[in-house]
Amino acid sequence: MKVNVLVKSITNSRNGLVPYRYDYPPQIQNGKDLIRETVKICLRRYRERMTGEGQEETPSLKELAASGKVVYGLYSNRKPPDETEAVQNALEAFEEGTIAVFVDGNELESLTEEIELKEGSEAVFVKLTALSASCILPDWMC
Repeated sequence: MKVNVLVKSITNSRNGLVPYRYDYPPQIQNGKDLIRETVKICLRRYRERMTGEGQEETPSLKELAASGKVVYGLYSNRKPPDETEAVQNALEAFEEGTIAVFVDGNELESLTEEIELKEGSEAVFVKLTALSASCILPDWMC
C-alpha cells in the first residue's frame, strides 16, 4: 500500500513538508511494524543509491534539494548499515523519546499501539533534539 511519508524541506516554501511515496506491506498493525518497515524501505533505497540500481526511481536534483539531502557521486568506502541493528536503533530511539511518529495526524504513543494504515495515509517521523539551556531557560535559571 502506498503511504505518504512527509519529509521536512529546507526550502522557503510555505509548505515545509514534502511527501514521498513509500510502498508498505499490508500487514502493518502497530507502531513497531511501521518503524521496522520504514527502516527497511530506507535501507533498501540507500543500498540502491550505493550500487546505482533503481536509477529510474532516483529523485531529480530539484527533488533532492527540496528534501534537504543532496549527495554527489558514489558512496565510496562506506559499509551499508546492518538492517537488524538499524531497526533496533530506530525502535530504541522511539522508546527513549528522541523521535516522535504521527500517522494521519495522530501521535503514536507506544510501539504496541494499533494503527490503521491505509492507502494514501500520511506518516511523519520527527527527530526531537534538545536546545541549549541558554535558549530555553530564563537567565535566572542558568
